[in-house]
Amino acid sequence: SRPGSAVKRLNLELNFETRSGRSTPGAVPSLSPLRDEFYGTGGGRGVSATVEPPTPDERGVIVAPHPSDPTAVIASRSKEARDANPDRLDLDRRELSQCPELIDEHRLRLLNYQHNAITRISRLETVRNLVFLDLYANAVEKIAGLECVPQLRVLMLGRNRIRSIGAGLARLQRLDVLDLHNNEIASTSGLNSLASLRILNLAGNRLVSLGDLGNMTGLHELNARRNEIGDLARRGGARGDLVDPRIFPEPRLPPNLRRIFLSHNKVAAACHVAPLRDLATLEELALDGCPVDARPGYRSDVVNAVSPAVRVLDGAPVTDDDRQGVDPFPTVSVPTFGGMGVGS
Repeated sequence: SRPGSAVKRLNLELNFETRSGRSTPGAVPSLSPLRDEFYGTGGGRGVSATVEPPTPDERGVIVAPHPSDPTAVIASRSKEARDANPDRLDLDRRELSQCPELIDEHRLRLLNYQHNAITRISRLETVRNLVFLDLYANAVEKIAGLECVPQLRVLMLGRNRIRSIGAGLARLQRLDVLDLHNNEIASTSGLNSLASLRILNLAGNRLVSLGDLGNMTGLHELNARRNEIGDLARRGGARGDLVDPRIFPEPRLPPNLRRIFLSHNKVAAACHVAPLRDLATLEELALDGCPVDARPGYRSDVVNAVSPAVRVLDGAPVTDDDRQGVDPFPTVSVPTFGGMGVGS
């Protein structure tokens, strides 16, 4: 299964609203007391009697400069839009370079920042009930700023500029799905504390080793396609085992892993995935696009090198012939008859 389908399943589990959240046409109502304070229309604590409040877009959403901080922005919704979809806010494709201050969104559970230019995760203090945060296709460089959302279940950070994981995920002990594909990550250090994580996507990074993931007892699916992994028993770094163990610790696999995808890595021999034999629950493995899949007897060699529980290799069911080393398409040699032709 793919991480995307897993997220869809989790959406159903969390009973997210599926309505569009579009506001009905008509007069634009007051957004909130706080927004009225910012954009007062006369006297009081408003910025200026001549400042008109911005007009909500077709979704009932306003993104505007912060009235008291020229370096910040705010985001708010009309009352109708917020009441129609109180637990979801879509702020995708708005050319945001930062996370805005969210006004009156304390009921929010799903926040979508896809396809912006956000460089830093911030301003989540007012949405502490958040369970789904999507920052796909931004410019985030560091995993930080998540301490105030400990209830988070899904974190989507694919296609950003993250180079290391660090300690930014340590407080997210309820995290279920983590997507870090297409970043610049060279080490898995910082993941091992996520004992409840079920699905992890590390595809398209710079990993040469999976590192120590032995404490991730809840992990069922690991996608590490398109990295530089050659041997699951090897530590990271250019010099193999002669590296700092604090950065590249002794490799340990998640003990309850069911699916691992290593397509388009540098695995050159079946023995390089032999550590998978210790995983009694492993059901699916992918190595297509690795040098090993061009070797004669590839399927049989790999199946016999890894867990006997594996049922699927490269998307195809493992057969008895695979387990017994029988080539289903043997080469047939055609005998010659010493130049004897027809009619001789």
